[in-house]
Amino acid sequence: MQINQKIEPNIQNDDNIVAQIWSKYFPYWPLFAFFMIVAVLAVRFYLRNNIPIYETTATILIKDEKKGEDDSRIIESLNLLSTKKIIENEIEVLKSKDLMMQVVKRLHLYAPVYEQGKRRDIPAYVSSPINIEVSNPDSLMETDKVFFTYDSALRKVTIQNKQYSLNQWVTTPYGTLKFTSQNGKSNGPLYFVLINPKVVAFALVDGLEVLAANKLASVINLTMRDEIPKRSEDI
Repeated sequence: MQINQKIEPNIQNDDNIVAQIWSKYFPYWPLFAFFMIVAVLAVRFYLRNNIPIYETTATILIKDEKKGEDDSRIIESLNLLSTKKIIENEIEVLKSKDLMMQVVKRLHLYAPVYEQGKRRDIPAYVSSPINIEVSNPDSLMETDKVFFTYDSALRKVTIQNKQYSLNQWVTTPYGTLKFTSQNGKSNGPLYFVLINPKVVAFALVDGLEVLAANKLASVINLTMRDEIPKRSEDI
């Protein structure tokens, strides 16, 4: 004999459980609301005061200059160990601090310009109307914030009530500098700082990722993360 039993849901017990939970936690609703408001405010504060980081990538194809010299070298050029060694050497070159030092000097990254803001200062790599170059970056005098103004009509930079012309080396309290114009517009006060190029180069190398695409390809992938996409593209 087979007996089929059908279990009916105990609606009354479920209602009792809900009522018990409600009576237990309802008195604490102000505390729950408080923590929810705090969490929302914390997220808004974080988003307002933290600069987003952008990722820039590039791909480099390593070409062996010895390929194609004669047909007898084809087998040698296909040697995987030889190709791997070439790729490893090129990766070390791309990650070298000496190469990054050249980049820092060429782009004048040792003299960054910032726009002073109410909550935080913003890098003005793109928005600055001028670019700053030091005559001898290897022996520059590091500085804190040096505020300046730029008169686009007169094409002059003013630092501590003294004006300096563009496109020529000028003597300032911060060394021999050259100011050049660039297409940038800023809203807030501007200032620049001078940083040892080695410090800048080492920081950039730490943020640069150089990896082979795979074990068989002669392609290298470069990845750099920066708060200013244009700067990482230039680098």
